[in-house]
Amino acid sequence: MRSSSLFLGTTTILSALFLSPSCVSAQTTTTPAYALATSYSGSTFFDGFDFFSDADPTNGFVTYVDETTAQDTGLISASDGNPVYIGTDYTNIYNGTVGRPTVRIESKAQFNHALIITDLTNMPGGVCGTWPALWTTGTGEINIIENVNDVTNVKTTLHTLGQCNVPDSTAQAGETGTLTNTNCTYDPVTGKGDEGCGVFSTDDYSFGGKFNSINGGV
Repeated sequence: MRSSSLFLGTTTILSALFLSPSCVSAQTTTTPAYALATSYSGSTFFDGFDFFSDADPTNGFVTYVDETTAQDTGLISASDGNPVYIGTDYTNIYNGTVGRPTVRIESKAQFNHALIITDLTNMPGGVCGTWPALWTTGTGEINIIENVNDVTNVKTTLHTLGQCNVPDSTAQAGETGTLTNTNCTYDPVTGKGDEGCGVFSTDDYSFGGKFNSINGGV
């Protein structure tokens, strides 16, 4: 089962930071320039997204619905001055042949360079079967926010098609997280390496129910 219920304040895209599916060394300057590229919020939030309504690629117990269905059944809402709601059908019982209706959206705009800032006030958590996620995808994949069930620590993971290894877990993760795997490489032919190189946050309030108990965060 895969479901999601999110309350989003805003998602802002700033041009500056290079997000790449391959390993690159960080380049810094004394005067970094940030410029607002896109802001998703309020009544026009969903104008910037396409609704994914195909079968779940991960074979979860879920039915992704189109925008009209989501709107008509109360799975989404957006209005000025209020958080955006993206939800799942949590009132009905499903017998295992039809997946639980929920929402998956993909941005219409694509970015090669971006700093993504997301303000969340609530996410699924503390319930078996939930799997909220905020990803960027391309030739590789960056799972910015992801974990499952009643876990309270966020996991951030990098998947690359090109060979990529994190050389030193202490230097990379520091005091903010624990590196679970040093090999980021995924082989689409053999399917090996789908774990990616993930970092578990050491903050017990970074995901799910505990995150919600402090009114979310950025």
